[in-house]
Amino acid sequence: MSRMNIEGNSLKKARIYGIAIPKKWENTFRNKAKKMEYGWNFLKLRTFLVYENNKVEEKTYKQFVG
Repeated sequence: MSRMNIEGNSLKKARIYGIAIPKKWENTFRNKAKKMEYGWNFLKLRTFLVYENNKVEEKTYKQFVG
């Protein structure tokens, strides 16, 4: 996260910061994400949950830890 900046997620930039994790890791990763609230909100980091059938579900920080 030290090399990322908030401008990377602005409308003027083509970058989107995100992390993809297997759906079965959701609960474990949620606990870790709660400890990184500032960084996730600052970068508007997106979480992508990947199911075994290759379906992908996108969640914002608030949706993910809520």
